[in-house]
Parts: sequence; C-alpha cells; structure tokens
Amino acid sequence: MQQPFPPRPLVNPAIGFILLIGFFLLGQFFGSLLGILFTLPYFSGNPMAAFQQIPQILTNDFSHPHAWEIVMIVQAFSSFGGFILAAWIYLFFIEGKTLRSINTNGKIDFIPLLLIVFLGLAFIILNEWIYQWNRNWDLPDWLSGFEDWSRSQQEKLGELTQFLTNFESLPKLIIALVVIAVLPAIGEELMFRAAMQSIFLRWFRNPHAAVWVTGAIFSFIHFQLDGFIPRLLLGVVFGYLYVWSGNIWYAIWAHFINNGVTVLGVFFNKSEKAKIDLEHTEWITWSQALIAAVICSVILWYLKRLFDQYSQPNQSLSEQYTYR
Repeated sequence: MQQPFPPRPLVNPAIGFILLIGFFLLGQFFGSLLGILFTLPYFSGNPMAAFQQIPQILTNDFSHPHAWEIVMIVQAFSSFGGFILAAWIYLFFIEGKTLRSINTNGKIDFIPLLLIVFLGLAFIILNEWIYQWNRNWDLPDWLSGFEDWSRSQQEKLGELTQFLTNFESLPKLIIALVVIAVLPAIGEELMFRAAMQSIFLRWFRNPHAAVWVTGAIFSFIHFQLDGFIPRLLLGVVFGYLYVWSGNIWYAIWAHFINNGVTVLGVFFNKSEKAKIDLEHTEWITWSQALIAAVICSVILWYLKRLFDQYSQPNQSLSEQYTYR
C-alpha cells in the first residue's frame, strides 16, 4: 500500500503538542460554527437569532422549544471538529500517519472486548465512590478563585447534562448515544491517546509518564474539579489499553462503554423501565468500591497478559522515541 507521504522524521514533541492544541481550538471553533448553521431551521433561517440565542441555550437557558435538538447538533459538530477532525489532521499531515497505521496491532479479539465491558461496569462503581471522596477536597486559599470558578462551571455543566439526558423516547436515546457516547469515544481517544499520548511517548521516552500526563490533561480539560481524580484514572485506563494492545479501538470501546452505560442508566431510570440510578451514587460503600477495585485489577492484569500474547506494542513504542 502506498504511503500518504514519503517517510519523514517526526516533529519535535513540543512543537507537535502546540500544533495539536492549535488544531483542537480551530476544530472546536469551526465545528461549533458549522453546527450553528445547521440549527438555522429552528430559528426560521435567521442567523442573527441563532448567534444570539445559542450562547444563552448553552449557558442553561432552555426556554427555546427545540433547545435539546439545538444543543445536540452544536455538540456533535463541535466534538467532530475539535477532536476527530483535529486529531486526523495532526496525525495525517504532521506525522504522516493514517487511521490504520496508528495501530501497531491490527487484531481485534472478542475476549478482550468482552472483558472491557465488565471492566467498564466495575470501574463505574469504583469511580463513583472516588468521586464522592474527590468532591470533598478543598484547594488552598490562594486557589480559591479557581476553585469557585471550577465549581460554578461544574454546576452549569451538571444542569446541561441533566437537560440533555431528560428524554424518554427511543429516537432521542439513539441521538444521545451517538453524541454523548460514540463521538466522544472516537474523537477523544484519537486526540488524547493516538495523537497526544504518542507525542508524550517521544517526549518522555517512558510509556507510564506518557499515559499519566495525558490522563491528567484529559481530565483537566473537562474543567470539573470534583471529578478530576476519577476522570484522570479513567484516562489512565484508556491509555494503558492502547499501549498494551497497540490498537486504538480497545480504548475507544472502553470509552464508549463508560459513556454509553451512563446514558442508558439515566434513560432507563427516568423511563422507569428499570431502577438504575447512576445520578445519585451516595449508596456506594467503601466495601463495594473495594470489590470493584479488585475486579478491575484482575481484569486489567488478565488483559495485559492477553495483549502480550497478541502483539508486541513496546516494539512500536520504542520506534516513536526517535525524532529530529
């Protein structure tokens, strides 16, 4: 197969990181702009009305009769532009990679996929308990301004999340799964694991440092102080799945399971088809969290063994350390 570009030295990691962030910001901007254009039918084709009202809707003014559809459209385009398209542009034009060549191991096996489902379910329980612990943190006085701003943003995001998951119809469930689970799973894993984590692998020459730093940035950009540690651990799990397997689709699948189970849980709880309350998790005890932690550890250990048999991802990682 002919390569998209001739072989070339990889860019300096620091420059690569700056370029990736630049592509992300541009992708978010133009993606959101395109999303706003697609919402014009809800504003009688009036662009001025759309540009005036959509910022209000995104800051939790849901008085517009089609606010749910508008937010979903803007969110979908923003996610596609800021993550999927931005990551692809960086990987293709800067590193000369295709979406296939980012996988050093092309094999996808059913057993790891199944284990990741159980891992995701157990990790949700563990992470919700960690969230309850994390939310009681108080930052030093000199960071009080950031703490107040972060908690304010988190409250607004919580209201928006409540609004977006307040549906009971099957068509809206499918839309929510695509926008809240599928697109973020693909886009954020391409951005953070396939692109950013690979940059840090070359920068630090240490896969563990790359995984943890990428996980920290992954958590930070969500601007949720109460959920920083749970999301950090989530990003670390996704990172190790990619490093161990050499295939980004395992990380994407794990990300989808995490988001998708949450959406389904909220849907079934609101529709009263089943009592699965993932919005109020104070009932999780430390003993249940400990059991979940043991289950997660065992599954991760076994996944590592399976991936070691399937591929040799460390060999490809060492190749990424070389740059000029």
